Amino acid sequence: MAFQLSLVLAEMVAIGLNDVDSVSLAGFASGFSVVDKSWQQIASMGSDGYVTESMILHVNAASHDAIAANLTVLADKVRQVQEQYGAGNWRFVFLRSQTAYETNARQAHVRSIVLGKMDSTIGDTFDQDERILSLPITIERGPWETLLAASITTTAINQLGGIYDAASAVVGDLPARVHKLSLNAADTVEAWVGLRGSRFGIPTVFTGVFGWAAVAFSTAGNTGTDTTTVADGTAYGGNRLNCNFGSVVTMTRRAHTNFIRLGVSTGEYAGSFLVLVRAKCSDGATTSYVRLMTGIADTLAAYTLSSHEPVKVSSTNWKLYPLGILNTQLQITGGDLGKTGIGIEAERTAGSGALHFDVLGLVPYSEGLIYARMPGTKVIFLSLLSPVGERLVEDTVRSSFGYSQFVPLAPGASRLVYFGQSDTGVGLSDTDIVDLAYYPRWAMLRGAE
Repeated sequence: MAFQLSLVLAEMVAIGLNDVDSVSLAGFASGFSVVDKSWQQIASMGSDGYVTESMILHVNAASHDAIAANLTVLADKVRQVQEQYGAGNWRFVFLRSQTAYETNARQAHVRSIVLGKMDSTIGDTFDQDERILSLPITIERGPWETLLAASITTTAINQLGGIYDAASAVVGDLPARVHKLSLNAADTVEAWVGLRGSRFGIPTVFTGVFGWAAVAFSTAGNTGTDTTTVADGTAYGGNRLNCNFGSVVTMTRRAHTNFIRLGVSTGEYAGSFLVLVRAKCSDGATTSYVRLMTGIADTLAAYTLSSHEPVKVSSTNWKLYPLGILNTQLQITGGDLGKTGIGIEAERTAGSGALHFDVLGLVPYSEGLIYARMPGTKVIFLSLLSPVGERLVEDTVRSSFGYSQFVPLAPGASRLVYFGQSDTGVGLSDTDIVDLAYYPRWAMLRGAE
């Protein structure tokens, strides 16, 4: 296959990118040909992966008018690069390339193009040969990525820590660029999608949902101040923790656990996690605040835990609440993650009712995370992330817009962990179908991947 190099204007749509037009920089297909050995590629190893490269183009055509027309097309690409940072613009410029013996083409988002001084626009070379001997061009581009988005589409999975193993792990040697999250859901307004790979352990043994009543340190059913285990058919595992604030209504520890108590292979739980809790109040007049604690925990009485920021809980429906980030590697004692501690503090600021909580959720954070939220009762339909970081979250009729966050997907990520809920909360049997699309990335060449 002949060497390919071109600048491509592509339009972003839900399924990926559609080419709008292009100008070739090789073999005079568009009147330009990159000078041999003038383009020296730089590995995309910086913090955002963008690098600045230069090359020299030969310009040739059948007439000066044709040269002018080709230069106008090239100048259009400079203008289009500048326009792609306009609000609401969904057209972007990419540098596309494929070596003579590279199996797959690759492309990189272009952040800027600068044209240099043209050589020989007067004299015999230009007048008789209709040729410009050199046109320097400097391009700032991102990492190389695939032309088509890869995807992970789940079956119906539970909204409380449902898992799905992709047919193949994320490829590439740089974190993949997230393109889209869409849900086949009836009423989901908030969703967390985490990815787990081989970086911190065996992904297929990872689970992200536990019942507080089953894992909390306890004695005679008591897990902390004013907090006991209570049977509840609506709770995860059939039991919840019930904090009645009978003796202490101010903020204090109500329950804690560690990774040994979770009953998992602790060596597979290195990394960072967004910690969720499912909680509710016993009546509508009660308002409570819940706070995550992290650190070291050995027993019910022996622990060293630090507090995070409080989160308000006032609904009488079971709802998921994000409490903060747990980095297990910060808590390693003697190389063992097992005593990494997770705790819950709570206070009551209004009313006389109790706080109920049951689910401890761990959403993988280090190897990829997608969060989406719609306002009110609007249902999440589509969440898009553009190559320049613009975010769009739409409902099913595209009449309302929400909020999203993205963490790039690490190479090797393969297990998807999902939490979601409607505006009224989440039940034990609620499910969604998750569709995640992304672009694998490379620092240098793509090759056969």
